[in-house]
Amino acid sequence: MIREGIVLASLPALFGLLPLLTGHFEWTTRGHRVSIDGAPARALGLAAIAFGFCLHVHFYWEPHENLTEHAQPAMIASALIMLASLGYAFYALVL
Repeated sequence: MIREGIVLASLPALFGLLPLLTGHFEWTTRGHRVSIDGAPARALGLAAIAFGFCLHVHFYWEPHENLTEHAQPAMIASALIMLASLGYAFYALVL
C-alpha cells in the first residue's frame, strides 16, 4: 500500500512538477526531440500531477478503511483535471 500509493504515485507527480514550474517540457525519443514551452507545457505538467494523484487514490485511498468512501469522487475529479489539461495542451499545440 505504501510502495504503490506513495512511491509509485510520486513519480509522475515529480515528473509533472518541473514543467509546471518552469513552463518548459522536453522529451527525446528515437532521435526526435519534442520541446514545448508556455501554457501547453504547464498543462502537460498538471496532467502528469493529476495522473499521479489518480494512482495515489487508487492504491492508497481505496484499500484504506477510512478513505475508501472518498476515493471515487477524488478519482473522478483528478481524471477530469487530467483530461481537461491534456485537451487544452492538444488544442494549444494544434492551433
